[in-house]
Amino acid sequence: MASTRTICSPLLSCCLYLDRFDGMNIYWIPRHYIEEFCRKQGQVISGRILDFGCGSRPYAACFPDVHDYMGVEYDRNLQPGSFYEKDKVYFYDGLKLPFPDNYFDAIVSFQVIEHIENLHDSLCELKRVSRPGAKLLITGPLLWPEHEAPFDFRRFTRWGVEQIFNGAGLEVVEARPMGSIYDVLCVFLLDHLNTHRLILARKFCRFICPVINMISVLLNKLDPWALRDDRYCYLDLGLIATNLKQE
Repeated sequence: MASTRTICSPLLSCCLYLDRFDGMNIYWIPRHYIEEFCRKQGQVISGRILDFGCGSRPYAACFPDVHDYMGVEYDRNLQPGSFYEKDKVYFYDGLKLPFPDNYFDAIVSFQVIEHIENLHDSLCELKRVSRPGAKLLITGPLLWPEHEAPFDFRRFTRWGVEQIFNGAGLEVVEARPMGSIYDVLCVFLLDHLNTHRLILARKFCRFICPVINMISVLLNKLDPWALRDDRYCYLDLGLIATNLKQE
């Protein structure tokens, strides 16, 4: 009887994912971790927020108390000092953000910092435009295939990212691993098939994607040790940082 409960409990836990399970999304595994991270931290963020490297702003709904959600994107075709705005997204030259000092109450950025060639200068700019004590929520990869080549410059460990952020005057309050070794294996397999040169392999990826995604959920439930806080094999880091108060 006890063994039956042991088996059923993970299966029941997996069922709780079904309301937010997007099995056909090849990158559902990392994205659902980022969404959970945002929803939890978004409860304590309000005011004016900047989404740095916002893309389509996929996690904006996770911040219900924000009254002004603004985005910024890099346009490499712009001349130095130039920028333009479209639908509350500012496109800039990648050098100086087009905002005044101490302007934002919080800054978020998801899977962007690995693509910034001069990361130190960009972090200093984020510090400049955020108010003293502002919270920064940033995610970046530890174990990921190279992507968006040739603009993929680095990966991050908990200790390395703290050194990088401290050097820009930002204090890392918490560096939270996201994903497990099972998630890493599943994501790498799906990414390999999805980017395969053979059309048949790419079609096969779409076919098995829901199964692989659910397998990762089940394995994490069967082996919770894989998601322990001090694990060393995971997909991404969820960073909670703050702008150190200026003297």
